[in-house]
Amino acid sequence: VGRNDRNASSERPRLGVPLGERGQQQQQRQSQSFLASIRDYFRETINDISLRIRHPQLSHRKRELLVPLRFHELRAHFIDTNNLPPKFKVSHYLKRSLTSVLLDF
Repeated sequence: VGRNDRNASSERPRLGVPLGERGQQQQQRQSQSFLASIRDYFRETINDISLRIRHPQLSHRKRELLVPLRFHELRAHFIDTNNLPPKFKVSHYLKRSLTSVLLDF
């Protein structure tokens, strides 16, 4: 297969439907955002690995602090999405829900 054959096959529209200019731009943006998200993921992974190697105690402390931080993020999201008062006790709600489910079971 020569070079001209390869280029000709890559220029054909997919599924027989040519993309308009707007469709091509949207496809480009999606592929760029996908590549950017992969790049960010690998960058974050490399940073995490280097932190674990250079500062193992800080890495352990970071993991310990992420648990309560994620709980408070989820709590804030739950309160905002359900239009609840800011002082709403999510822990009491979770205990009551669990008790109710267990009694129904």
